[in-house]
Amino acid sequence: MELPPRRTTRPAGPDPAAAARPGASAPQARAVWSVITEMYAAYTRQDRAAIDTCLDPDATIRDSAAAPLLCGRTDLDRIRDERPPTGEGPHERGLEA
Repeated sequence: MELPPRRTTRPAGPDPAAAARPGASAPQARAVWSVITEMYAAYTRQDRAAIDTCLDPDATIRDSAAAPLLCGRTDLDRIRDERPPTGEGPHERGLEA
């Protein structure tokens, strides 16, 4: 019995327009999805400046290192500065939007 060839590429992500909030247009949903996926890519590169370009300075942010929600970039920077140096502490095994 011959097995089908292994897929070497990942399937495309979800159609953001299909999961958009009611009232969002397809272009709006794609724009939001683009920002989210770029922010996640920047996170995996440990590119803090690129992450920051994706965030409104006054955004409410959920961070796994903080119990309460963070209020703005100042709060986020405080949590970031409390993290152990790169190479120490937990290591991400994967991240998907």
